[in-house]
Amino acid sequence: MMTTTNHRIYIFSLWLKVIIAVFEGLCGLAIYFVTIKEIRLITKWILSWHIFADPHDRRTEVMQVALAGLPIDSKTFISVYLLLHGALKIGLVIGLLAEKRWAYPVGLFGLGAFVVYQLWHYYLHHHTTLLVLAVFDIFIMWMVWREWREKYGSG
Repeated sequence: MMTTTNHRIYIFSLWLKVIIAVFEGLCGLAIYFVTIKEIRLITKWILSWHIFADPHDRRTEVMQVALAGLPIDSKTFISVYLLLHGALKIGLVIGLLAEKRWAYPVGLFGLGAFVVYQLWHYYLHHHTTLLVLAVFDIFIMWMVWREWREKYGSG
């Protein structure tokens, strides 16, 4: 039986997912409307603060080189991916918060697909952020499964 605390954690994690999805969508819009040159300038400006990174640090240099080589096609892909990813997650969370029966299996399948995609891209590019997102999505999948099982005896 799901405790009140577990249900609150489930609801909190869904709202956190919405916040992250909105942020993803906003980033996707920003990337779409900002030129590659402006992205490079903004990155250089942020790195010049010495708050986020030492400009002579190897990781900072790698990031600057990666941004310098970012082609327009990648920019469009990243923008569209972030917009779609955010919109899909918001749609799934709305269905889960509304306790729509269809939203539980669709949510599990959708989040599972995102996890597979994130792990595949982690394997290719070794960006730790992808692992963090995958772990968070797995946690939410576990919470969704528990909630679904509790409400409908499925799973």
